[in-house]
Amino acid sequence: MKQSKKIFTKMLLNNWGGISHKELVFHEYVNLFSGKSGSGKSTVMDAIQVILYGSVAAACSLDLQ
Repeated sequence: MKQSKKIFTKMLLNNWGGISHKELVFHEYVNLFSGKSGSGKSTVMDAIQVILYGSVAAACSLDLQ
C-alpha cells in the first residue's frame, strides 16, 4: 500500500513576529524564501517549526544528524 505524503499547501500568519496578516501558498516540490534583511524570512521559518515540532525551542533542541 502506497503511503500518501503530507504537503503544506498554504499557511496563514496573523500577528506572528511582526507580520500582521499574510497568506503564503506553497509549491508541492520546492519553495524558496528570499528577501532583504528584516523582511520576515526567519519569522516564516519559525512558524513552520512551530507547526512541525510544537515550538521553536523544541525544534532547536532536536539532534538532527
